[in-house]
Amino acid sequence: MSVVKKIQLPKQVLVGNDILENIGSILSELNTGKNIAIVCGQRTRDIVEEKIIPYLKKSNVKYEIFMCGESSVEQIEYIKNQVQNKYNLVFGVGGGKNIDVAKVTAHELNIDFISIPTAPTHDGIASSFATIKKRQKKYSIKTRPPLAIICDVEIIQKADRRFFASGFCDAYSNFIATADWNLAKKDNDEYFGNYAYELSKVSSLLVAKNIDSIIDRTSDGTRTLLEALISGGIAMEIAGSSRPCSGSEHLFAHAMGAENINLLHGEAVGVGMLVCAYLHKYNWQNVKKNLKKVNIPLDLLKDTERMKKIFATAKQMGIDRGRYTILDKTKEEEFVECLNKVCKE
Repeated sequence: MSVVKKIQLPKQVLVGNDILENIGSILSELNTGKNIAIVCGQRTRDIVEEKIIPYLKKSNVKYEIFMCGESSVEQIEYIKNQVQNKYNLVFGVGGGKNIDVAKVTAHELNIDFISIPTAPTHDGIASSFATIKKRQKKYSIKTRPPLAIICDVEIIQKADRRFFASGFCDAYSNFIATADWNLAKKDNDEYFGNYAYELSKVSSLLVAKNIDSIIDRTSDGTRTLLEALISGGIAMEIAGSSRPCSGSEHLFAHAMGAENINLLHGEAVGVGMLVCAYLHKYNWQNVKKNLKKVNIPLDLLKDTERMKKIFATAKQMGIDRGRYTILDKTKEEEFVECLNKVCKE
């Protein structure tokens, strides 16, 4: 008996300058209806009011703005209660937090969601996976991909350089995630998708090749980073899991979060990526050079005792989530040897 695999992808992906001016015609093409809940944060509200609302008004769209304070279960429940039975479409405008809350809200209400990133922070702008906090712990939730992704390059170019570094690391780290996926295939006969694997790897290679233009936030660099993050999101949808873009480096990042190390998601992934590149016997020196170029705080790795705790937490997280990675094959003494090596050279 054959197994039918259902792949859901965005209907439209739009990347360009002044693209939000066309929001009315985009909604018309998508046949979304004209009752929209807009989820944004304090920093992105100005963008909503200046770059989106004037064009919604021209299209006679009914809308309401909902402020997002954190990506938590409580925040989602609050917004859901306000949106339910009143709106048939949710916009997520901003970085990862706002978009995650918007996508989970829309999924739980069974209505459509459109992703409108204002910073290239991570690949969540395009995927169906959201990170939500519950009882002070973060969980990954599977929803469904956005109906459309609308990226205004001119707006995104103005985002802080640190957000570009975070997005760069999230895309660059795909080479670790795919190595872990390949390892799981060899050791555990785990499902493996060649197309998703290759798509994810290409995204990693492209951002590494274009690191200077990305960090300088040029128009071409911004487009390259956005397209890599979107490709990563699509690779996850094709695979049916986050495997192509989330491996040992993400487990390490989640463990750092559990230790209350205050970094952006991609920054924490970058720290984990260096360690995992060494463990996979990749060219970690080149990885370290690129991470230094984007100012990832690698000095954190010098705190051996704290890092040993993070390593143990990351390894256990992988076991709990059924995610086999290079960490499963690594002993604590090997990890300490890794720290000594990557910190000295």
